[in-house]
Amino acid sequence: MATILSGRLHALAAAHALVRPSFSTRESQPLQPAASLSTLILTILKPHEMVGAARFVVEGPDIRLGSQATTSLALVFHELATNAAKYGALLRDEGRVSISWGQEGEALALQWRESGGPVIAAEPVQKGFGSTLARNTIIYQLGGTFTLDWQAQGLVASFLLPLANLAH
Repeated sequence: MATILSGRLHALAAAHALVRPSFSTRESQPLQPAASLSTLILTILKPHEMVGAARFVVEGPDIRLGSQATTSLALVFHELATNAAKYGALLRDEGRVSISWGQEGEALALQWRESGGPVIAAEPVQKGFGSTLARNTIIYQLGGTFTLDWQAQGLVASFLLPLANLAH
């Protein structure tokens, strides 16, 4: 429990470090976007990198995030990375994660795709607190959709998020 809580606190701290520079000291200046989506993802994945191995592919257009969206997505990506390290692609040295996104109308379509981990025989029966938190964050805080596809070669998580909700 302490390890799980510590990991979430580190994810929030990393998100906070990205958000903090966005606050203006002058009342007349509007708040600037907190961070880019790619910077956030790379920050959260950094503890899972391996020397000499390209474990991650992160690609998509520049999407600027507001402070609330940065914090919310930090928790979601931390949960996905933690689960990949405990049960999925990042459990093995040859495991890889590809995160890609693009704009679809007024929404951001994002896909997290794992490969090279243990073969997945079936969808897990039990849902953990972190998975529930990630799903609820996407759906209720960011107004998006969240689907998990448990393929034999690895998990594929897909989000569809309204761009307007990412600016907050």
